[in-house]
Amino acid sequence: MKNTKKILSLLLAMLIFCQGAVLVSAVESSDSSAEAVEWTYDNSMLVEIKTEEAKIFTSEDFPDMNCIEVLTTEKQRTETGYSYELMLIFDTTDGFDWQTTADIISENSGVETVKRNEFVEVFSLKESKLTLTESEIYLAIGESVDVEIEERFSRIGRLPIMQTTFTVDPSLIDERTFTKETFAEYGIRFWPFVLRSLPLGAYRYEANFEDEEIEGTCSPIHEYALLITREENSNDFRNFKKYINQINAIATTEWVKEVNVLYSYLPSGSGDREDWYIDDEAVVSLSVRGGITYEYTDNYYYQTATITGKTIGTAILSCQYRVAGGTNLVAECTAHVYDPKDVNFDGTANSLDAAQVLKYDAELIDESVLHNYYGNTAGDVNFDGEINSLDAAFILRYDAGLE
Repeated sequence: MKNTKKILSLLLAMLIFCQGAVLVSAVESSDSSAEAVEWTYDNSMLVEIKTEEAKIFTSEDFPDMNCIEVLTTEKQRTETGYSYELMLIFDTTDGFDWQTTADIISENSGVETVKRNEFVEVFSLKESKLTLTESEIYLAIGESVDVEIEERFSRIGRLPIMQTTFTVDPSLIDERTFTKETFAEYGIRFWPFVLRSLPLGAYRYEANFEDEEIEGTCSPIHEYALLITREENSNDFRNFKKYINQINAIATTEWVKEVNVLYSYLPSGSGDREDWYIDDEAVVSLSVRGGITYEYTDNYYYQTATITGKTIGTAILSCQYRVAGGTNLVAECTAHVYDPKDVNFDGTANSLDAAQVLKYDAELIDESVLHNYYGNTAGDVNFDGEINSLDAAFILRYDAGLE
């Protein structure tokens, strides 16, 4: 009997242990699954929505569209209630039509705007465009061709966060209970707005991050600021995930009335920039001229790039357009250079080529006999649109070393 009880006790203990192991495994699996879903340009969007009452949004507020997570990126008080900026993240495993989903959400009451996720690193690259008037050209040695920007537009994403502040409702929380650990589980450090003296006897409420003694303490005006840090050599866009998770944690706290985010700005003169390059200057030469400029910058835009063939070969002309904020747009044109004097394509321009041109001019041979470079018939040495004795003369002068 005692052995039976021991066996039953042992089995029960093993069962409890196994159940605990399954539970832990399930939690870890769930957490792992949640962490695997990253917000991207294609699976997320930003929604601005207004409500009369404070609300904590979840994926259940956006049913039948595979919304798996909602992050609150801003919460502001308005005259009639609240204004929220939400980041919606969707499960795209079984397909996802971004525009159709955006249109459906736009029809919901209170929704002000629906737009692409400006926090993703590739936003500017996806939302901008740069094309040239030519993508591939063929020119003879000595011939010049102009290339210009055909179409260009650019948008920049969110710039790095400078400051995040939040205001609490004192009727819902006793701020005297605040400590450094209040939001520690989210990696958040916060400082209260306190009255500070300024020169000339002025005063102002502000958060003093240098005063570590008041970190996590009560603010007399119920307003606080998050500490925003920059890791050495870090990419600001990668830090967005960290800060948005912190902002969401605060914005979804019931006793927080408002969360405001201040982003960096572009100082005057730090606008876009346009540059032209050639990858092989031995094949073609490049000169850039013209364009327009603006009062706030010395940069020129919509310039004309002139390339001139120098020797047989291929070179790449690149226009690099740097969008204010850091994204580089690049458009390219491939330039093929041929020698119009080498009519018989033997690699040398001499009297034999001149003879071919004279035969063609005398109608003794047709154009098909002349060599064809990339669809361009050789022989028009002076680029006047005709192949005749003048071209033959140029070839003979070249062969004699006079050109």
